[in-house]
Amino acid sequence: MRALSRVVTLVYAKALPRFHTLTPQNEPLSGIPVHYYGCAHCDFIFTTRCDNWAKEDFNLNIYNDRYVEVDPYFVEVGPINQAKWSEQQYPLLKGLKILDFGPGTGFFASWLNSRRWDVSFYDPFCVDSVVPEQGT
Repeated sequence: MRALSRVVTLVYAKALPRFHTLTPQNEPLSGIPVHYYGCAHCDFIFTTRCDNWAKEDFNLNIYNDRYVEVDPYFVEVGPINQAKWSEQQYPLLKGLKILDFGPGTGFFASWLNSRRWDVSFYDPFCVDSVVPEQGT
């Protein structure tokens, strides 16, 4: 088992519009702590702040109408850059069926599919997302 260490405690998080400090309106800190933890061996960083949230909590606090204000690259630029990087780093995956879980709009999968990949996607927090059929 790899060791975990508490790496930082913040009162905001970049991906959480209601908790963020640098929105275009420079809103004040929310005062809601978001504790982050990290693996001492692989640098994986995570939070348990949202572990008990329901889908409605995510939609209210994260994936709301203001999400793009905090992450303007979310819609197109970020997914395209990630898809290009994935295509370069993992060319042997092109012949496999891939499931992108949690892709937001699905633009990452759509871009790779336009380049003859076989990527299905599902995001439980995206209104337009449909559970892929078994085997896809």
